[in-house]
Amino acid sequence: MELITNEKCTGCGACSNACPKNAIEMKIDKEGFYKPFIHEERCIDCKVCQKKCPLNYPDYSNNHNPNVYALMAEDEIRMRSSSGGAFELMATEILKNAGYVCGVAYKKDYTTHHVLINDKEKMHLIQGSKYVMSNVENIYKEIGRILDLGGKVLFSGCPCQVAGLNVYLGNKRKSDNLITVDLICHGIPSVKSFQKYLKDVHHNRPIKHIGFKDKEYGWHASMTIDFDDGERFNEPCEKDVYFWSYLSGVNKNKACGDCKFERIPRKGD
Repeated sequence: MELITNEKCTGCGACSNACPKNAIEMKIDKEGFYKPFIHEERCIDCKVCQKKCPLNYPDYSNNHNPNVYALMAEDEIRMRSSSGGAFELMATEILKNAGYVCGVAYKKDYTTHHVLINDKEKMHLIQGSKYVMSNVENIYKEIGRILDLGGKVLFSGCPCQVAGLNVYLGNKRKSDNLITVDLICHGIPSVKSFQKYLKDVHHNRPIKHIGFKDKEYGWHASMTIDFDDGERFNEPCEKDVYFWSYLSGVNKNKACGDCKFERIPRKGD
C-alpha cells in the first residue's frame, strides 16, 4: 500500500491470494471498499504481494484490434438477466462440459463475494448484476487449483478483478481451460453505501430478493426488492436513491476515476 496508495488500489485481492503466509486480509475501509490489511506479525517481507499486483505489473498484451459482436438471448433468459443474457449462455456451455463458473453471489447480509459453481441449479446465485463491490476472498487460489487438475473455468468480474486473476495465475492464465469475461464497468460502488441504503431507506427489513435492473415491469430497468413479508419495493433506476448514487458516480472507489484496466486491449478473453 505504500507503493500503490489507497487512492489507486482497486481491491482486486490478488495480493491476499498470493501471500504465502496468509498475512494479507481484505477488509472494508472507512469509505466501504475492500482494501488489503497486512498482519505484520505474519509478514516475511517476501515481496510476493508487490509482484502479484496488477498495478505494479500492468499487462496490455491482449488483442489490440478485437472482433466485436452483439447478441441477445431468447426472452425467457433475458427476463431473468440484467442485460442481454450472454453470461447464462456462456455459463451453460461451460457447465455442459463439466466445468466451473465463477461469478458474484449475495451473502446473507447482502454483501457480495465471488463463488464457484458446477451445477446449473445454482446458476441463479450468480446471475444478474450486483451493483456493489465484491470480495474475491480466496477465489483465485481455487481457480488455480482447478486449472492444475485440468478443469475448465469461466470467470466473470470487473476488469481490475480479471487483471488480478491474470497476474495471480501467471503463465497458467494462458490455459485453454480458462475463459475470462471482464464487464464494461461503470465503477465499483461502496459496500457501506449499499448497507446504509438498506438501513436508512428500507429499515433493514428481512429481504428475500434484490433485483438490480429488474425487468418484471418492462425492459426499462428498475430497482426491485422483495421483502420476506411479501411486500415489494420497485422504482425506476434513475429515481431510486442508491441506483442514482451509482449512476452519478458519488459512491465509487477513487481508483475507478483513473482506471488502468478499462482500455483496449481488454483484460478478458
